[in-house]
Order: sequence, then structure tokens, then C-alpha cells
Amino acid sequence: MLSGCYTETKQDFAGIPTLQNEQKQAETSLAQTPASTKKSANKYSTADAIADLQKMGEGDSIFIHSTRRGKVYHHKHYFLSYSERDEQAEWVSYELTYDEVTNTSAKKEDYFNDDPIIETGSATYSDYSGTGYDRGHMAPSADFRFDKVAQIECYYMSNMSPQVHAFNAGLWNDLENMTRYWARLYDRVYIVTGPLLTGKEQKLVKKKGERTIKTKVSIPTHHFKVVFDYSNKKHPKMIAFLMPNEKNLKGKIMDYAMSVRELENKTGLDFFKNMPRKTQDYLETYVKKSEWQTYDK
Repeated sequence: MLSGCYTETKQDFAGIPTLQNEQKQAETSLAQTPASTKKSANKYSTADAIADLQKMGEGDSIFIHSTRRGKVYHHKHYFLSYSERDEQAEWVSYELTYDEVTNTSAKKEDYFNDDPIIETGSATYSDYSGTGYDRGHMAPSADFRFDKVAQIECYYMSNMSPQVHAFNAGLWNDLENMTRYWARLYDRVYIVTGPLLTGKEQKLVKKKGERTIKTKVSIPTHHFKVVFDYSNKKHPKMIAFLMPNEKNLKGKIMDYAMSVRELENKTGLDFFKNMPRKTQDYLETYVKKSEWQTYDK
């Protein structure tokens, strides 16, 4: 969880503020305490985290995330923070369950629309035309095949971010598939996805005949995804990913994994900010990749 304000932060990763106390937090590994060890009076345990999470419940709306320059909007099936300066969402968040991911009864929409609830107006379909970039879903269509309304909502232009096609159809797509695999495996996961926006991005430039037109849509250098498995009542866990928005991306999905706290440092966002502070510190500060079962990707 981000704490304090940005006036006493150090700079890292393309000028995004980094938490000053990151090193201090990293020196106190909660993972070093075996589950069988009797917790001391001052040690926050897995049992404590579980108890605090149970008080929060389940569903798309139970967690709140900070914004840097966006305004939060609520569709029926997901939340988003929309940045007018960048003409895209800072993040999109929702819960994905086993029942939802295994229900593909809704027809794939494939029809992009302006988002009717964005007060300043969302990006448009034509903003991306002739730019060479994909209209990349932050909340992917395949996560929302369980309901017709969900399909319509995930094709709103506020849910799009410019992505290099080879990235969108490559390792990023593999990560989206893996996330659905985790939803089936763990029964329910909570997902936050978005672009890395630093304020230094270039803008989409579209071609119209002989003319070139500069849009307001920022081109992110990276995209991120956070996955929170909170269905496991004995061992809740979080993992985050940050991938370069470029073609010929090397490696496997887990090569880009990190803790949620590390991603917060790079984005300047505070994920799960309404979660108790100790619970955030317990879940966000460390990630153990081996706890996340994967298939061969």
C-alpha cells in the first residue's frame, strides 16, 4: 500500500515515484515464518490476513484502488479509472469466477463503442484507425463470455489501450489465458489490469489520406496485471506482472512476475487501498512464483 505523499519519494522507472520505505519493508520477510510457528504478539499471520479478508466479502466492488489522474466509473461487470489526459483507463478491475470463465454462452461482440458513461467522452474507434496499434482490451473479451451485457461493456473504448499486435496476440494473450486458468483452478480471482502511464508517452498518430492526425491517446511502454487469489481460505496470495508493449518479447510469463508492492512503486498506484494496512503489507510485499500453478507457457 502506498503511504504518505509524493513529496518525499525517490524517482525510479521512467520518473514514476517509488516508495521510500520499500527497502525497509523488504528486509522484514513475512515468508520466513513457518505456518506451524506460534506467532508472536507483534507478528501478523496468515490467519490474521484471512480473518480481515473475510470481513470484506467477495465481488467486483469490494476492493478500491487509487488513481493518479483518473476518475472512477462503475459498469455492471467492472470498475475503471479513466484518465482523460491519456484517453484510456489507468486501471480496470473485476472479479472472475469459475462459473463465469466456464460459461461461454454469450456471443462474442466484436463491435467497439464509445463509453456512454465517461463524462468527458472516451477515446473513439477512429482514434486507433491507421495507427498500426491494436485496440487492446484491458478486461479481455474472453473473460466476459458469460453474459451479453458483459460482452458489450468490455468492447467500450474506455477499456482499450494501444498495444503492439505481436504483443497483444503473443505473451500478453498468454497471460490472459493463464489468468482464466487460475480462475478455473482457484475458483475465484480478483484482477486489476492497466497501462503504465508516466506522462511522457507519445500519442497515437492516425493517417487519413495524405494527412496525419495526432490524437490524445497515449501509447504505453508497458502494461500490467495484478491477480489476487482470495478463494483459498488457508493461503490467500497475490502476484503482479509488468510486460513491455513491444514485439518479439522474450521469455515466459513468469519472467515478468513481481510483487504487487514492486508494481505499485513503478506505477505510483495504490492497489487494494481499502484493505487493512497490515493485510496489504502481508500480501503485497512478497510473491512466491512456485505457489502459482502454471501450464507450459
